[in-house]
Amino acid sequence: MTQTAIKTFKAWRKNNKYIIQAKSAYKKVLRKCREIPLKGKKYKEYQMLCESYLCARLTAATEGLDRFQDKPFIPYLNKTISKKTKLDIAYGALQFLEKRFSAPVLQQLFNMKQYGVNIADIPLKNGTDIEIRLLASPFQQEGELMLLMRHDKKRVYSICFSCTEDHHAYIGGLQRGKDITNDDIKVLTKELQGARPKNLLLSLLYAFLQYADINEIYAIDSDHHIKSEKVKTSYAGLWLEVGGEKYRNGWYKLPPQERKKNIEEVKSKHRSQFLRREAMKEQARTALIVTMQKIMTKSASQ
Repeated sequence: MTQTAIKTFKAWRKNNKYIIQAKSAYKKVLRKCREIPLKGKKYKEYQMLCESYLCARLTAATEGLDRFQDKPFIPYLNKTISKKTKLDIAYGALQFLEKRFSAPVLQQLFNMKQYGVNIADIPLKNGTDIEIRLLASPFQQEGELMLLMRHDKKRVYSICFSCTEDHHAYIGGLQRGKDITNDDIKVLTKELQGARPKNLLLSLLYAFLQYADINEIYAIDSDHHIKSEKVKTSYAGLWLEVGGEKYRNGWYKLPPQERKKNIEEVKSKHRSQFLRREAMKEQARTALIVTMQKIMTKSASQ
């Protein structure tokens, strides 16, 4: 068969209405089979909320994002968890987004071209700023929300996470920007009074979670990341560094509040820089909280 004939056959197969109908019917049967373990009141309610909640409709309408309806059936947060666990987390995340953010704010968070909402600016010694932005995660399998650190219009680091209405958070991914080199990180660390950018971003995530009344935080191990084969660095070192403990099913459980170093632990010759660094971090955390007070309801009951 010639290449022309093969292309013609493929085009016919792609556009044949009977084949299209057969594929559609097959997908419906396959979905019904996959739904069997989830049959029950909670899954039915989840399906209804996916149709009615604005955050779910925005997720479905935004190009490149995985729909909430599909999350129990696709890799989500941890490649080893069950469909039921995925449903429980996705259900809680759906509630969190819809109840904590107003419709106009949700529209902003899903404005991917504008990178969501600017929630803090961190001044550097060289006169420029680092932006911290909150947006709907472009990598929904790693969590519904992203904290994005940008400098000079480049992503420095981003962290993806899910928050649920039962006061849990799940960190599904931490990534460095593709255009950021080790030398860039060294320069930024110096500009940030010795604070490593990814540690600073994690500190700001803690501020966000504290404001949102999140008291249980779980972070994914590299080996259980939904794309573990592409994760080039081990997350474990960072989670242990901030006081995390190895949990079960590929999770590290992090302390509910950020652990802060006491000045007595710092060598005397580094204390001046330590104080400047802590002042900078506190200023960034305060800026973030001020913004969160404007854009997010602190709890569902408020």
